[in-house]
Amino acid sequence: MILQCSYVANGSENWMSLGTFKPSSQVNQKRIFGSAKESYYYIDDVSLIPINGNDECPCNFSGDSLPNMNVDFPSDAQDLDLELGKMKVGDKLILENVYFDIDQYTLLAQSIETLGKLNDALQKHSSLKIEISGHTSTTGGYNHNVELSKNRANAVLRYLVNKGIASSRLTKTGYGPDLPIVPNDTEENRQMNRRVEVKLLAK
Repeated sequence: MILQCSYVANGSENWMSLGTFKPSSQVNQKRIFGSAKESYYYIDDVSLIPINGNDECPCNFSGDSLPNMNVDFPSDAQDLDLELGKMKVGDKLILENVYFDIDQYTLLAQSIETLGKLNDALQKHSSLKIEISGHTSTTGGYNHNVELSKNRANAVLRYLVNKGIASSRLTKTGYGPDLPIVPNDTEENRQMNRRVEVKLLAK
């Protein structure tokens, strides 16, 4: 199946993930839970060409059998500038699409868009002070989960400090499994409980 499309960037992209070219025996497939909406395809013979208009693309196909497909990718990412600006002291906000591998606290690439927006909002609202809190499900030992949640909160804090946010505006803590937002009775719910939140401390 030949696929051709044009993608209009919104300006926040750092990467375009086109696929994996490993043998199928080396592909690690994982089920995705939570709010992410993703699909995976096996593709080859890829060309990615920057253009100003479809008529400039040397790969355009002609004929009714293969129409040019213009694909719009609307962004449903959080508007953290708006949401932080409306928050009152004591309000909490879950950071959407901030991901870690299971039992790890290294930020994954999928997290960077949200954290970049959080950094931009904190740069704009320079008087805000926030608490960054990590949360886990009940899977695993209690003490281990508390320590893991602290390390995840610290990973977010380090990202913001490295981007220029003063450390005096940020605090971090880890609650482990103590503050679930849904019962830990299904894997989907446990994934929702594995989260990072910000709490507004001062405006």
